[in-house]
This record gives sequence, C-alpha cells and structure tokens, in this order.
Amino acid sequence: MRAAALALAAAGATAVPGPSAADPVALDLEYRCDFPLMEDEPVSVRVTTDLPATLAVGERMPPIVLETADTVSAYAAKGLRTMYSATLEGTADASATLVAPDGLRLPLTVPNTLEKTEIPAAGGFSVKSRGSTPGLVFDTPGRAEILVGDLLLKLSPRDSSGELTGLGVFESECVQVPGQNNVLAVIRVGEEPGPGGYTAEGSTLVKAGSATLPLTGALTARTTGGTFTGDLSLNRTSGTFKALGFLPVTAEAVFTSAGELTGTLSGTKLTASVQTGLALPSARLFGLPIGAEGCATSAPARLDLKSDAFTEAAGGTLTGTYTLPALTGCGLFTPLISGFTAGPGNTITLALKPA
Repeated sequence: MRAAALALAAAGATAVPGPSAADPVALDLEYRCDFPLMEDEPVSVRVTTDLPATLAVGERMPPIVLETADTVSAYAAKGLRTMYSATLEGTADASATLVAPDGLRLPLTVPNTLEKTEIPAAGGFSVKSRGSTPGLVFDTPGRAEILVGDLLLKLSPRDSSGELTGLGVFESECVQVPGQNNVLAVIRVGEEPGPGGYTAEGSTLVKAGSATLPLTGALTARTTGGTFTGDLSLNRTSGTFKALGFLPVTAEAVFTSAGELTGTLSGTKLTASVQTGLALPSARLFGLPIGAEGCATSAPARLDLKSDAFTEAAGGTLTGTYTLPALTGCGLFTPLISGFTAGPGNTITLALKPA
C-alpha cells in the first residue's frame, strides 16, 4: 500500500531528468510488507517519473519531484479501522541502486512524505506520496541503470481526534518479491540517440501449458551502423495454463530481460536476440495457491526475434521462438509448474510502434 509511494521515490532517487529531453517511465512491482496485525501483506507498487534516455558526459541531472499513488487493500484498511484509525500519514525511505557506466554501484536512499489520507468506512483507499531525488553527473560514457529496491515505512495512524492510535508510530519493512524486473530505466551516457523508444504489444504462446499470454511493454533502441541494440521491458501478465494437459491453472507471469537486446538492422530486415527469465509469482489450481514467490526459470532463455518489415521511423512486428528452462523455487508443486511451462516450441509476437 503506502509502499507504492516509496518505491516510486526509490526509483526516482537515482533518476533525475536534466537538460536532455525526458520521457515518461513506469514500472510495476510487488512487495511483501509486515504491518501490525498484518504480516506478509502484499503491496502493489506503480513507479512513474520522467527520465532522459540519453545524457552527455558531464551533463547534470538536477533533482526532480516524484509523485505516486497506491491502492491500500480492503483487508489492510480493515485492520487499520479495527484500531480506530481514521487517517494515515508518515514518511518513508526508499532504496535504489545506481549502476554507473564504469560499473560503480551506488546505493541511494530517498526520503518521502506520505500525504495525510482519510481511511474510508469500508473498502480500500489510495495513498499518495511526494519525494525529491538527488542530482547526478556521469563522467564516463556508457550504460547507466536505475534499480528500484526495498522500502522502509514509518507510519502514524491517527484516530478521529487526531491522536495516535494504539498502534502508535511504527516502522514496516517492505521487501521486493523476487523474480521481477526492477530496472526502472537505462540511460545512455555520451551516446548518440538511435531509433528511439517504441511501445510493444503482442502475445506469447507457452506451448507446454497451451497458454497464450497477452504482452505489453517498451523497447528503447539504438543503432550504430548496422548494429541494433536495445532494452526490452515487458509488463506483468497473466493467463490460464493446462497442467498435465487438462487441469486449469491461472498464473501471473513476469518476463525479465537478463541483458541487452542485440542484433542487426539491414534495410528493413531486423534480427535480434535477448536473454530473458520467466517468473510465476502466483499460481492457482481450482482457486487454491500452488506456487511460491521465488518460482522462476533456473536460467535465462534465449529469445530470438526477427522482422522483414522494420523501419526506425515506423517500427514493425517482431516474431520469435524460445525454449524455457525448468523452473525452480516453486515449493512442493515445482515439478507440476515446471511441467506446464518448461520446454521448446514457445512463440512470441510483438508489434513495435514509436512511443
């Protein structure tokens, strides 16, 4: 819930737009937070900010103000109301990591303020936050990454008289669910912009489970001569798999790039590949949970893509195939889950359009 606010700030903590043109960036993440009366509470976070895709060496990214909103679950809201909480406010420290072009990993913490929010009589509610990021300067050309980390909340629920409730002021640690793409943005330092950014929309067929999953995301691409490189990010998706060929399993799926997309662009013919992992943070059989948070492929899969009608100005449709390695970390149901995901013959289609 309130974690959303923090994650955003965490992300922005390292990312600050400067004189270079800034583009909107969004990242969805899942957390597990421990609150009084509510242990291991799931929290969904949407990170949004504006970041430049490229910077000149020595160009300063000044601080920016970050804002976000997150929905508090009805269950968590009920727990607060049980303790006569009428409003919620507080602060949060959001962690992030800046990976500089020279390989330096710089941990950052960004303080945020949660807006005082009224807790409704029933159902969930939305919490907003506001924070400011530090300025940054890169003195080495290359690729810089901004990674969103965990959250530390200090919350003050108050009753209708404005007094602290029996919960007092408490801290809550929010840990990011593993297996997610936590790269908020990639910034090219000292490099000429290439084709630019594209939205991605399509689907993928996971053959072993006869599941077709809708896909959305983005590709930030560059060309140098005939070399085509980019950063592909795909949003969380979901679908229905068939376990053992007939048992319906509904699952959330997260494809996470494990490196750059690289290839060649010759005329209108594009060929490229990227290493990607697949995580299933949740899976249900007949409504009963059978997965685990750490459920993911044991190694990245090589995703091969191609298009015969791709242009930098208009984009194009990419098609490809890939083989998924066995899954691990799925608990007692690892063999079952791996059985309806792992294997060859998987296909993907992505339509890229200029952002």
